[in-house]
Amino acid sequence: MDKKQALYLAGAFAAAVSLGLPAKSGIKCKGAALAGQNGCKALDNSHSCAQLSTRDCDPNDWEIAKDRKACEKAKAQCKKEAQQKNKF
Repeated sequence: MDKKQALYLAGAFAAAVSLGLPAKSGIKCKGAALAGQNGCKALDNSHSCAQLSTRDCDPNDWEIAKDRKACEKAKAQCKKEAQQKNKF
């Protein structure tokens, strides 16, 4: 890879990051992140960065999931963990 190609790839990566596009492959799984464990900015723009969510399983916050089945499993796990956390 020459210098021009490296700069092009670095620019493309920077653009993807600035747009909030996920670096991992998969789907955005909304409502599957515990507070402070979200993947990136909120869908409603209430915050602009990863790990800034304040509510468990907020539908505006997301995590990357492999597919819909994995997403549904992650949502169920999030709700279960949130309930356990709020028992104390």
